[in-house]
Amino acid sequence: EGITAWEMASGRLTRSVGFIRDGNLGSSPDAVVGDGDQFELVLEEKSPSPRVHLSYVQGGIVPAEYHYQTLMHCLVCGCPVEFVSFNGSFPPALRLFRVRVDPSPEELGAFRDAVLAFDAEIDAQVEALRQLAKERV
Repeated sequence: EGITAWEMASGRLTRSVGFIRDGNLGSSPDAVVGDGDQFELVLEEKSPSPRVHLSYVQGGIVPAEYHYQTLMHCLVCGCPVEFVSFNGSFPPALRLFRVRVDPSPEELGAFRDAVLAFDAEIDAQVEALRQLAKERV
């Protein structure tokens, strides 16, 4: 319902794309705006309980628990993200909450570096476990 509400409010159509890879990085947006592989906007949609939706509306920002998810969408898809929360039990003016995420190139670069460093740490741990398993055989 949230994507449909967003389309009605924005006057734009979206489409589904599935999982998107960029090397070892990936993103699974709920919907995108744009043609082909060129996206203008990614949508990250939530349909939370009334209590949680109200907290999003009152907070006015992307909730902290979704910050890195929206950054990953920006990084992999190469465009801004709109975080969308929808709850149909609210009065019409409050049913749809939208906030745009459009980080600077510096912020995206720092995020990418942190993700790749974490990925390298995981790879090192996996390799250490493989070596340990070989020693015990």
